[in-house]
Amino acid sequence: MRLLIFGAALAATVAASTVRAQVPPTAEIAGGYQWMRDGDNDQTFPRGWFVSGAAVVSSRTEGRASIVGELGGHRFDEQLQDAGLSAGFSGSQLAYLGGVRFGRGAGAFRPFVQGLAGGARLSATFEIEDVGFRVVLSDTVFVVQPGGGVDFDISDRVAVRLMADYRYLGAGSFGVDVDPGIVPIDEGSVDVDSLSIAFDAGNGVRAGAGLVVTF
Repeated sequence: MRLLIFGAALAATVAASTVRAQVPPTAEIAGGYQWMRDGDNDQTFPRGWFVSGAAVVSSRTEGRASIVGELGGHRFDEQLQDAGLSAGFSGSQLAYLGGVRFGRGAGAFRPFVQGLAGGARLSATFEIEDVGFRVVLSDTVFVVQPGGGVDFDISDRVAVRLMADYRYLGAGSFGVDVDPGIVPIDEGSVDVDSLSIAFDAGNGVRAGAGLVVTF
């Protein structure tokens, strides 16, 4: 009798696990690292992150459609040496995007394509540390970002995601020109011939990797 009860309990557990595995997820959250290359300006953003969420609106064995929301940032920092002065130049992007994703509905290997659009806050900082001179520039531009990727299951509800996109930025060129003469600093002033600081928003490629948790 005990053996019969144990066998029945084991069969019920296996059946419940099978049912859970067959139930398709209806939502997900994801996060990880992303890298971007601005091809127009030959600039790499090596530091980046992203978080995203998605809700499934249509799911079948052969395909799944989801509504997606994503927030992500990129940043670069450079040190410049000129005429005995140490200057720092940094740039960043903070993008907030939404769109749709279409992908394979079942299986441990699920490729997908997606189209996202939204806005991005661009910032650039130029600083001459030795004399305390600092200029901060910023602008907000429109973003269109088509791309795709693949999810690899590592458990029933957790997957590794690899993705790549092309990021198109709307017109986003801004800058400042300092006339020849005296540039004010924290204490006193510095004599310059001319100073022009500009930051152009360029289109580029984004790549990322992270973890996905489904519900």
